[in-house]
Amino acid sequence: MTPEQRYRYYSEVIYPRLLHLSGRICDATGVFDDVLTEVAYQELVRLYDEQVAAGFWHPLFTEAVGDFTFDDAASALIYYRRALDEARLLQEPTYTILIAMGERLFEIRQP
Repeated sequence: MTPEQRYRYYSEVIYPRLLHLSGRICDATGVFDDVLTEVAYQELVRLYDEQVAAGFWHPLFTEAVGDFTFDDAASALIYYRRALDEARLLQEPTYTILIAMGERLFEIRQP
């Protein structure tokens, strides 16, 4: 798959689903519903795992999963490291990934 095909697939197939699930996570978080937040997050992770298993990864998608991994900075870093590798492979910008990684590393090192 060329980088252009990968981006087109991300834009047409993954992004609409990501947008829907991220909206559900934000809505549930906004009303402090931990159960709904977790359910929507698990759906996002399941979608991510399915797409990656099928070979349809994209750094924007991987970074988004890291962004929604709220309560576990170490797990979020796994997604950010993957996103960084993917972005470099596709020669995409990495600055938002690096900023997010820095924030999570800072969280981990807090007493």
